[in-house]
Amino acid sequence: MTTGLRHTTRSMPSWTTKPLGRCCAETLAEKLAGTDRRKFRILDVAAGTGLAGEELQKIGFTNMDAVDCSQKMLDEAKAKNIYGRLICDFVGPDQLDIQNGMIRYG
Repeated sequence: MTTGLRHTTRSMPSWTTKPLGRCCAETLAEKLAGTDRRKFRILDVAAGTGLAGEELQKIGFTNMDAVDCSQKMLDEAKAKNIYGRLICDFVGPDQLDIQNGMIRYG
């Protein structure tokens, strides 16, 4: 049995046909519509090489830090010059070396 790609993508949600970084950036931009994006502080968890950070920067987010468990991935992200801090650590029950904060809407 052969399933054509055209048939498969038509039945899938739209977010599955976009690069994940772009999907994340568009979703965040939608939720924060009408706000000054430069005022938000973003922690890109599992940042990898910074694909989501690149997309966020393209649409005006500038205050971003990254955390990933792979130093090699963070080294690639660092070369893109989009993050303030790059933290090599695992995200789990232990507190990371980051400032606590919260987002307020409205």
